[in-house]
Amino acid sequence: MFSDYLGLIQYHMQRYPGFAVQDLYKLLFQAILGSEHLLTDSAAAQMWLEQEWESQPPESGEPLFEPVSLDGRLVRLNIRPFKASGADRQTMWLAFYSASHDRGEKKEFITLWQQSLVWIEQGNIALSAEAAYDFDEIQKRGEYPAGRHSQTYRRLHRPAYRLARLDERGHIRL
Repeated sequence: MFSDYLGLIQYHMQRYPGFAVQDLYKLLFQAILGSEHLLTDSAAAQMWLEQEWESQPPESGEPLFEPVSLDGRLVRLNIRPFKASGADRQTMWLAFYSASHDRGEKKEFITLWQQSLVWIEQGNIALSAEAAYDFDEIQKRGEYPAGRHSQTYRRLHRPAYRLARLDERGHIRL
């Protein structure tokens, strides 16, 4: 689907006006490390999904899946169109839970994140180098934890999704 991470990043930047440094960080974190960090407390993760599921109306005006990996098989499964398709919350939970066990190494993420800073500095990613390096300093002090979408991204796009993995035919893997 994407030949390199720069292509994946540019896809998301074109799709999402207001894409900021925090959104880049989150995208790359998810691409390499997935969402296992959300499952340290399975019951809390299920409750969070239940609350978010109930708060989102079924809508079909956005893509069901958005790729976060180079092969396009690790995706953000968007809640609103998933509900609009008639799917249920339990299926989303199973997809999320199944995908949470596939993850790379933190070192791999840090290397990719640092490469993205170089791309920003070179002008290949249209974000502020100063903002990116300031953000990097904060993340480095926290040993590169999971991140959140930027306030602008949340306001403009209302992200509501869980990571899921697709099989070779493009179906959700449970």
